[in-house]
Amino acid sequence: MWTYLKALLQGLTRPAIIFLTFFANTLVLVFAYLFYLLEFGTNPTLTSFLDAIYFTVSTMTTVGFGDIHPM
Repeated sequence: MWTYLKALLQGLTRPAIIFLTFFANTLVLVFAYLFYLLEFGTNPTLTSFLDAIYFTVSTMTTVGFGDIHPM
């Protein structure tokens, strides 16, 4: 078991994984901010920046529940 955990930890701390994680999170925040700037005030379902992050994550993962949508 410890061998598996050690290998998992070594894999997760590789520079490529760290870069991709940072890049994906930055992409989510940038698009959430753009959505918030464009929709806040005109979209009644968007009440906070967390709603914009929720919309962005659900859209990027192709779940798209539809409770928050662009106007």
